[in-house]
Amino acid sequence: MARAMDSPRVAYLKALDIDADYIASFGRVGYRNLSVDQLVQMKALGVTADFARSAQQASRERLTPERLVELRAVGFIPP
Repeated sequence: MARAMDSPRVAYLKALDIDADYIASFGRVGYRNLSVDQLVQMKALGVTADFARSAQQASRERLTPERLVELRAVGFIPP
């Protein structure tokens, strides 16, 4: 995440167990500059970078963070 965050947001993410490694893992699969809201939604539904990569490969298209959350919410399991 390239932009700086204020202390309350950092504390909020830390409380939800969203750390630099979680954020960086998404950067490695092409999801950079995710918003705090996107990170929280993804973490809450169990979306991981591995899930994002697998879902993209299965769909053969670029999936938005919102679409990844939707897929996870309905129980999609990439092959």
